[in-house]
Amino acid sequence: MANRAAWLKEAKQKPFAIGDAPMPTPEPHEVVIRLKAVAINPVDAYVQQLGIIVQDYPTIIGSDGAGEIAAVGSDVKHLSVGDRVVGYCDAWDSHKPTNGAYQYYAATAARVVSKLPDSVTFSQAAVLPLALSTSGVGLFDKDHLALSYPQIDPKPNGKLVLVWGGSSSVGSCAIQLSQAAGYEVAAITSSRNAQYCKDLGASYTFEYTTPVEEIVKELSGKQCAGSYCASQTPADIVKSAQIIEKLGGQHVATVAAPGTAMPDEMPAGVKGSTFWGSFITSKDSGDAIYTSYLYRALENGSFKCKPDARIVGKGLEAFQPACDEMLKGVSASKLVVEL
Repeated sequence: MANRAAWLKEAKQKPFAIGDAPMPTPEPHEVVIRLKAVAINPVDAYVQQLGIIVQDYPTIIGSDGAGEIAAVGSDVKHLSVGDRVVGYCDAWDSHKPTNGAYQYYAATAARVVSKLPDSVTFSQAAVLPLALSTSGVGLFDKDHLALSYPQIDPKPNGKLVLVWGGSSSVGSCAIQLSQAAGYEVAAITSSRNAQYCKDLGASYTFEYTTPVEEIVKELSGKQCAGSYCASQTPADIVKSAQIIEKLGGQHVATVAAPGTAMPDEMPAGVKGSTFWGSFITSKDSGDAIYTSYLYRALENGSFKCKPDARIVGKGLEAFQPACDEMLKGVSASKLVVEL
């Protein structure tokens, strides 16, 4: 089968140009995936609409994919041709069209690819990679919260992590990864999503509007390991910092773009840090999550593919209406295109 893709030939181009694409050849550390399902992230739609992030055109965007291994690089030992997998397609980091997910065949770093159990469909798994990678960098990298890595049989360590935005895609992964690493989780979310967060492993839930003093009183006595803020809004970053400061926490890891200055209102004793999910391709946390943890966690059901996939079309032509729908706002699900 020849490779084809939904191309962006220039900035702000709409619709995508459907056409032939080079068949990727894996570098020694890479695999090539025959993608069967691709999830849409807000950044995909914004890149097309606003012409941001991408520097070189033509290009192929997209981060979230699941499918079957079509080729493996010479240094890859844990994956084989024919394996069912889910993986983070790292075009944002590599700046190479061959690494984008909006195509039939994509190459990506093997350290951010996990085998899939038969119990998980490609469409279910496709919702994970960017959110999983973004939460993983902030939680586990030494420059951020530096938590212990997730385990299949975690031992409670008596520490607590605050997750702001617990019902978002990134927050959903952050709750589950923190809990799997042995931490209690306090999730900040809307009241309608409180049970959703508890089902993912949160021990405590609070509404966004709950006063800092009430949250601190409820969590009094907990040893705080920090806050993962799945929001770029300055007021959210500040409030999460105010909460953890009163619990002894000293670090807020936030999904704001790298280099973003922390708000002036940050408590003096709390540090803030920023990152991209794409950083995971060069971090040991990639191996810890994708290679060592995810397959077994999906197999035994301790890690859930959330939010739920909503299949919105099939084929490369479906990427444009999917991105258009994303710009209108999507809640409680993640849009997926099957290939």
